[in-house]
Amino acid sequence: MKMYNNLYKKCFLELKHASSKIISKYKRELNSETPLGYLQFYNPLYYMLKKYLKILKNKKILEIGYGRPYFLKFLKSKKTLVYGIDIIKPIKIKGIKLIKVDIEKIPQDLIKEYKNNFDVIIARLIFSKEYQRKYNKFQNKNLILKNLNLLLKKKGKLILQDDKGTIFTKSEFRKANFKILIKQTKVQMDDIVTKEKNKIKNTIMVLEKTK
Repeated sequence: MKMYNNLYKKCFLELKHASSKIISKYKRELNSETPLGYLQFYNPLYYMLKKYLKILKNKKILEIGYGRPYFLKFLKSKKTLVYGIDIIKPIKIKGIKLIKVDIEKIPQDLIKEYKNNFDVIIARLIFSKEYQRKYNKFQNKNLILKNLNLLLKKKGKLILQDDKGTIFTKSEFRKANFKILIKQTKVQMDDIVTKEKNKIKNTIMVLEKTK
C-alpha cells in the first residue's frame, strides 16, 4: 500500500497542476491526425496507463464507450493490442477491433471469447454520474461490473475517468471483486484550446481485479 500511496501523491500533484506545457508534451506523443482539443481529455487516463503498465507494447486494452476512436488509434501506434465496445455502428480501422454491443447486455458467446483477456479496461465518462443523470442508461450496475470482471485478467486494471464521479459505489466494487488502488480523486486541468484555467474538471480512479 505504501507504493500506491506514494504513486497517488506523485500522480495527482502533477495532474492537479497540469498546464498547457504538460498536455502539449502529451500531444507530441500522439499521431498528428488527432485533434488537440479532443485529445486533452484523455490526459489523466493515459497518465495512469503509463504508470501501471510501464510498457504498453503487446498489452491488451479495451475501451468501453470509445465514441471517436482517436485514443485507441494512438494506443495502437504504441504497439498495443486495442479493442473498443460501444453501442454505435463500428467503423473499420486496420488493427483495431471495434464491437457494437451494450456492456450491460454482452452475449455469452462474446464473454466466452474474451474472458480473462484484457490487461486493462478503460472508460471515460460512460460510467459517470452526469451521463447517467442525463440518459438513465444503466439499470443493472452489478451486472456491468460482473462483465468487466469477466473480461479482465486476474490483477487486471479498471481505470475510470468521469466528470462528476462514477455511478458505482465502494460496496459494489467489492462485491464484484475489485479493490481500489487509487481512490476517486478530482483532477483539474487548463483548457489548452480556450486557455481557460482549471476549465476541465474530472475525477479518476484505478481498480484491480482480485479474482
